[in-house]
Amino acid sequence: RLLVLDLDQTVWSFDAAHPRYGLPHRLDPSGRKVQCVGAVAAPFAEAAEILLRLKAEPGDGAGSGPWRIGVASANANPKVCSSLLSHFGFMQDPGRRAGAAAAETSLAPRETGGIDPGLLQVFPGGKFEHFQRLAEASGVAFADMLFFDDRATNIRTAQRLGVVGFQVAPLQGLTHKAFAAGLAAWRAQRSSQRSLSSWLRAGAQPRQAEDAARADSVAGKPIDITTEDCDTASEAVAVSSDP
Repeated sequence: RLLVLDLDQTVWSFDAAHPRYGLPHRLDPSGRKVQCVGAVAAPFAEAAEILLRLKAEPGDGAGSGPWRIGVASANANPKVCSSLLSHFGFMQDPGRRAGAAAAETSLAPRETGGIDPGLLQVFPGGKFEHFQRLAEASGVAFADMLFFDDRATNIRTAQRLGVVGFQVAPLQGLTHKAFAAGLAAWRAQRSSQRSLSSWLRAGAQPRQAEDAARADSVAGKPIDITTEDCDTASEAVAVSSDP
């Protein structure tokens, strides 16, 4: 499973490409805001709570395994975005990444909370390319992704790929209510896909049984050739041989 987030107006309220949010960055005394070159940056409060909770507990509380987290943003300054995410404490901890790398030989899921630095797709362009790269880098199918963004056009692009997308309010960003609604939509799509697969498998079994029975019947049925059939075949051969 892969949780994918936009940044501007989703994780924070500003455009991180603006020069006043440029490097260098340092945490202010509160530890919750970042002093940039010309402004103080802070994430949406509820978005921060959600990301820090998922970092501490990668699962969603439903016992369905951990969420990996990536970013799909058209921001033009990936270094600034990466630095802000790191200073806010949203990125995977280096120690946990090393432990995850050592565990890659195991078949057990990797409990690596926080945004995966290998899944940061921050560059100008459309969401189609962002998601193509995320799928290649993560190995996660589009149907197993959940995406939050403030723009309807980006949500529609994701949905055309099969990603479950949920639009957040640009003045509020990712809230607990939006996250719960998006998660419910993702689970509903998964349940619908499983039900359809089960229905198709259930329908295929009787058809396969009928086909097998029909084949057995044809294979075991004696072929009766009468004298009349032989005469008809002979006449057909005679006609076809006439000049």
